[in-house]
Order: sequence, then C-alpha cells, then structure tokens
Amino acid sequence: MRERSGSVARVERGAPWVAARARNALRRWLLVLAVGTATFIVALVSLVLVPRQATRSALVLMPSSGERPDTVPLALAVARARAAVAAADSALRASRAAARTVAAASEPPPDTLPPELAARRDSLLAAIGTLNRLLARAENAPLPASYRALGETREMRGQPRMRALLDSLAYIEREREAFGAVGGVDPIFVSLTARATDIGRVIQDLARSRRSVLRRDLATLRPPAPTTVAIADSSDSMATATSDTSVTVAQLAPPVPLPDSALRAQRLQVAQDSLAAARQALTEGQRRSEEFEQRVERARELANVSAPPFALLAAAFVLGGVVGFLTSLLVEIARPRIADAAEAERLVGARVITVIRPSVPNPDRVRRRADLEASPLIDAGAEGYRMLHLHVSATGSVLPIVTVTGDNADIVATVAANLAVASAYEARTTLLVDGDLGNGAVSGVLRIPPEPGLATVIAEKADWAEAIHAATVGRDRSLDVIPSGVWPMGKAVSAHGTERVRRDLGRLAARYDFTVLVADEAHAERAATSMLPGPDVILVARAGHTRIAWLAGAVEGLGGAGERVRGIVLWDAEPPRVPSRDEIVATVGRRRRRSVGAGEEREAVET
Repeated sequence: MRERSGSVARVERGAPWVAARARNALRRWLLVLAVGTATFIVALVSLVLVPRQATRSALVLMPSSGERPDTVPLALAVARARAAVAAADSALRASRAAARTVAAASEPPPDTLPPELAARRDSLLAAIGTLNRLLARAENAPLPASYRALGETREMRGQPRMRALLDSLAYIEREREAFGAVGGVDPIFVSLTARATDIGRVIQDLARSRRSVLRRDLATLRPPAPTTVAIADSSDSMATATSDTSVTVAQLAPPVPLPDSALRAQRLQVAQDSLAAARQALTEGQRRSEEFEQRVERARELANVSAPPFALLAAAFVLGGVVGFLTSLLVEIARPRIADAAEAERLVGARVITVIRPSVPNPDRVRRRADLEASPLIDAGAEGYRMLHLHVSATGSVLPIVTVTGDNADIVATVAANLAVASAYEARTTLLVDGDLGNGAVSGVLRIPPEPGLATVIAEKADWAEAIHAATVGRDRSLDVIPSGVWPMGKAVSAHGTERVRRDLGRLAARYDFTVLVADEAHAERAATSMLPGPDVILVARAGHTRIAWLAGAVEGLGGAGERVRGIVLWDAEPPRVPSRDEIVATVGRRRRRSVGAGEEREAVET
C-alpha cells in the first residue's frame, strides 16, 4: 500500500499521542520479546564475565606482602637522629657556658711586664690568635683557599716545607679547574681533591706545631721578680708580701685550656644533617606505604564487583525488558500506527463506525450441522458487524452498494463477509463480490471454491450465472458470492473488460437488496475507471498495525477520486487465519467426496 502525507495526516504531539505510542509499542510483543531476549543474554553474559575479569585484574593489581615498605626502622632512625641532635646541642650549650665561665674567671692580672716583653707577648698572642682562627676556618671549611690562607700567614712563611706545599697546592688547583663543573664525577678530579686535602692536612699539622712553639715562647715570658722588702714584724708588711706573692703565682700559672666549641658546633651540624636525611627517608617510606595501601584497596574493590546470581538474573531481565520496550517504542515513534478509535478520528478526520474485538463463541450455535459446516470466521451474532450493517443500510440508497477496502486483505475479506452475513440475517438478498484479484481471500473466509469467479467472467470463459456460488452462513441463511477466481500475475484488465464488468455488475446488483464489493485500496481510488460500481467506501484498519500516514493518505486519496468514505472499521484483534486457495480447493474436494459418498449410501439404503 502507498503512504501519503497531507493535511489530513497531521501528527499531534502530546500526552495522548505518547500514550498511544506506548500502547502500540506493547502490541509488538514479538519485537519486544526478540530484542529483550537478546539483551537479556548479552547482559547476563556481561554481568558474569565482568566480575571474572575484575577478579583477574585484582589478582594482577594486588601487590605481594614483600613489597610493603617497613617504616619502623626509618622511624627509629629519626628518633636516634633527634636524640643525637639533642645531645650535641646540649654539649654545645655546656661548652659555650664553660667558655664564658673560664673567660670570666681568667681575667688577666695587671700587666707587670716590661715594655719590650709586653710587646713580645702581644705579638705572640696575635700570632697564636691568627693561627687559631685560620685553623678553625680550615676545620669548618676544608677547602684549598682555607689551606692557602693558613700557609701564607706571616707566622708560617718561615717554615722550610711551606713554600713547596703551597706550590703543590696551587698546581693541584689549576689541574682541578681544567675539569670544569663536571669534574666531581671524574676519578682524576676525585684523586686531585684527595691530594689537595692531604696537603691541607700537612699545612694544618705544621700550623699546629707552629702554634705550639709560639705557646711555649709565650709561656717562657716572666715578669720581673717583685721587689723584696725586708720582712718586718708588722702585719701590714706581711700582707703586702703575701699579696705580691699571689700576683706572681697567678702570672706564672699555666693558662687554662678553653673548651673546643667549634668542634661541638660541627658535630651539631652533622647531627642535624643526619636528622634531615632520616626524616626524608621516613617521608619517602610513608609515601610508598600509602601507594601500597591504595593498590591493595583498588584490588579489593575490583574483587568485590561480583553480585548474587539472583541479582544478576533480575538485572539482566529488567534491562532486557527496558531495552526491548524502548526499541519497540522508537520504531513506533518513527512510523506511528493507529492505536484506538479516538486517535483515528482525531488524526484522520473520518468517523470510526465500529471496533471489531474478539468475541466469545456461543455454545448454542455448535449443536447443528449447519453451524458446524459454517466458516469459523463468520460471526453472525457479533454486535460490531450488526452496527456496521445498520450504518450502511441507513444511508438512504435505493440500491445500497458498498465497497470495503483496507491494507490487510484477510481482514478486509473477513469484515466484508460478516457484513454480508449480517445483511443476510436481516432477510435481505445479499451479493458479495471479491474484486481483489491478487488475493482472493473471500473464498477462504467462506470456504467456497475460488473458481469459476470474477477472473473467469473477465476472461469471458464463463458467464455470471456460473460464477455465482451459494454460501451457507447459518441454519436457514445463505448468500450469493462471486469469488475472485485466479487472475494471471502481472496481467492488467483491459478498458473494454473493465467497462463491461462494471456495467454487468450494476445490473446484477440491482437484483439484490444489498451488495458488498471487496477491493484493494488502489483499485478503489480509480472511481469511474474501476470495474466495481460502488461509490460508498468503508476503510478497514487494524489497531496497532495500520500506519497513520497510510490511513490518512487513503482517506485523502479516496476523497480526491470522488468516492465517499462512509467511515472506518477498526480491527482490534488478532488477524484471522484465512486458508489459501490450494487449501480451499482441497477442503472443497473432500467435502464433495463426502457428499457423494453419503448420497450413494442413502440410495443403497433406499434400494
């Protein structure tokens, strides 16, 4: 069937439209079942395989117990470094306090040396102070510059080996400078540095020796002997002598050695460096421990992905149902179909005469032979067909002729046959003509031979009297039927044959009270060029299957061809099971053989 789009086929978007699409989507239960089953299988397989894959990934990510870093020794090292820093700091503080105490207690007595000895003493003290300062510098900064400054002092110039040592030190410095910034990793650079350090230590030893000599020279300096006064018996003279003696002893006493604060400060610096290194090692160990814990947690999360089997089944089932329904809904939205009578009237603009729904068989109508031999597709007591007949017969036509068409040949033939049966039950002479030469479903609905039929009359191989078949539709009801016959595929009816058949059908329909013509939608639109002389047309649509665009296009096309669309019959049930032509031929043959056998048996009994 063709689909058209025009002003009649307007699509209204809104809540009713969406609800109708959802109902039609549920009607496609085969599509929903197929897509849902496929989705259910895929989802179930995925939900089973994903946990297994996650378990494998968890085994790969899970680190071994040997990879866990041990931070306890690092923490103990930090604690020991802190204790060492505290001890060094305490020692340095004690040293400095002792130095201050000694300095306060050893204030020099009044200078009693002669001027020449005082000058000699001052020069020795200055020399010793210079050597002490330069030796402390060399200890704190063991560099060639410190050694050179120590060796070039005035006190050290007179040493026999000093000039040679300074020359060697200068040569080594020049050699080291040739290596540039990258010399620190060269073995020759390292060797030169070690040699410079050895020379520096020799210079330090010579400086210490020179300092010892200067200290001995300083110790040999003595103030002049105090003036000896005659000892008197008076107490004042005795006190004066005692005082002079004490001063002399104080001047001649050996100097008190000062605490080595520089060495203890160096030890404190080393302890602080060790503490910083231990803290850095502890921080690195803690970082690696956190990374280890994160890997373990990630592996545990992957290992806990699995769910109970019932939950997996339920999830796969729900997902399959949702995906199946959504697929059917998307197909329905892409090509919407008629959902109910209200939507058909609203969107198409034509009246829905009746809705054919499944009916419950009447058990009282299966007791007689006539009821058993009648076609199961004929429902003489259905309210829908009676309303359809009343609507058509009340049009006011003198010779009521109606054409039934639609997009499903089996449903159209079933509706047309039941409309004719409803007319026959109203005691009207009724004629049913199957003009759908391509399908011929009327013979299958009424279980009558397909030939001779309309195709035979068109081919002029039989006349109208031979093409008319009487079909029993009840206990005492029958109607005349002209089946479609067998028309060659692809062959068109000539214009002369069309006009002849149209004229003969008009005369033949005049003999009946009611005539029902069956035609496909394309033939019904031919109007004056059609061989069926029925201007009144009834459209048959199936709820949930007939597309809105087709129905709207059919109404518009029939109206444009001059036909009168009397209304729409909405089929809201499963499609009828109409036998094919071959099945009908075989069924009619068996029925005739049984009739012939029964007649012969009756004749034998009578004889």
